Amino acid sequence: MTKLLLLMVLGSCWASFCCTMTWRYLLDHKHYPHRRWSCCDHCGRRLTWWQLIPVWSFLLLHGHCKYCHTQIDYWWPLCELLMGILWGLAFTRPLPELVICGAVSSACLIISTQDHFDHRFQPIWLLLWPLILIFAHWPRHLLIDMCQVGLLTCGYYCSRIGHGDLDAMIMLTIVLGSFQSSLIILAACLLALADPPLYQHQPVPFIPFLSLAFLCYLAFPAFSFWLC
Repeated sequence: MTKLLLLMVLGSCWASFCCTMTWRYLLDHKHYPHRRWSCCDHCGRRLTWWQLIPVWSFLLLHGHCKYCHTQIDYWWPLCELLMGILWGLAFTRPLPELVICGAVSSACLIISTQDHFDHRFQPIWLLLWPLILIFAHWPRHLLIDMCQVGLLTCGYYCSRIGHGDLDAMIMLTIVLGSFQSSLIILAACLLALADPPLYQHQPVPFIPFLSLAFLCYLAFPAFSFWLC
């Protein structure tokens, strides 16, 4: 139980750190670049220690800045909550697998935050995904995998699909294989149906949903690809 709670707290704190660093150094260079401490993005006031507690600070502040009362984006508490739960679900894993899952989840947080706010991301972070090949079972159905990669590559000629989304799905196929990656892509599509902008004919960032489905797949031992 202690390990479970510790992983949940660490997961929430790490999600807060990854999202904040992604916003501060990869997305928002013009806002308060000279300040070392966390501050409100709207008014610039420095946040106190209790305003930095993952999830709880959002609830205590009722989703608004204490000083300027600007609404806080739901992205921060959502990532903190989900990552805390997913890290907690992985508490039965041995230490090497926890380290690998931590690296992969960090990459998912970074690219998801970039895609959520900027509708694009740096594909270099996808290079952390192949770390889970350490636990993969071989041989794989390489011919089927190559066919799926070929089909996804054809998507680059379609203007309605983001090239970054295709990069992620191709990497997912290479890492997990055609069957597991197809399940994850299907789950991500189903999750994306709950996003309101989809019904307002606005662009929907797909990477957050793909990352969530991917991490859920890794967190549940019964569905993890290395146990299949």
